Amino acid sequence: MDQFGNDLKKVLQAGLGAVATGLEKAQDAIEDLSKKGEPLYEQAKAAVVDVVDKAKQAINDQAKPQVDEFVNNLQQFSTEELGKIRTALDDLAKKAEEAVKPADAAQPEDAGTPAPETEDPKEDDAPDETKA
Repeated sequence: MDQFGNDLKKVLQAGLGAVATGLEKAQDAIEDLSKKGEPLYEQAKAAVVDVVDKAKQAINDQAKPQVDEFVNNLQQFSTEELGKIRTALDDLAKKAEEAVKPADAAQPEDAGTPAPETEDPKEDDAPDETKA
């Protein structure tokens, strides 16, 4: 019986050793994969930054001439004309804000009055089953 207890103890210890070895190997594998992935991460990060920089530059290249032309055109207007333009732009901005408000936020003035009753045309067209 003593031999059986020793054998059982050795089997349990071997199982625990296998688990510990597996954990060590898993940790080593994760560490190794992480080291291999680090340069790829840095490359991907650099590529994203490069794409963003190129997009910004392209936008600036296309927009700058248009902005410069717009500013030059504005310089042709008098102060009074610029005031009228500002007022018109403010009105457009208000209309745009109202257009994007949620439907439940914009309530009609007569929201409290009930709608008038109307006859349903389908009821008049329905055959009268009592006459048949």
